Amino acid sequence: MPTPYVGSISLQDGTKISILGVPEYHQTQFVIALQSGSNINQRNEIPFWFNPRFNENQVVRNTKTGNSWGPEERHGGFPFQQGQTFDVQIFVRYDTYEVFASVICIMI
Repeated sequence: MPTPYVGSISLQDGTKISILGVPEYHQTQFVIALQSGSNINQRNEIPFWFNPRFNENQVVRNTKTGNSWGPEERHGGFPFQQGQTFDVQIFVRYDTYEVFASVICIMI
């Protein structure tokens, strides 16, 4: 699938989203954003922002409501390596998301 992928996905309790990818060696980060609306330049509301940052060895998670970002969450492991295939599984729950990334569970 091309990136960025912008498409309609029905998210409800129990939905599973699977993402396979390979970050290139020159990349310092990548983003998985579950958002309402298709605008990627001035992003719409974002209930879930998942941002692995290689230069910090951290996964930053956040939400955006209106024009305001929430507090960043940075706890959890960092299972990603540049040039290595990753597998991210996002499980939508009633009031949260569960994220499994390359065997490490990151509870959100």
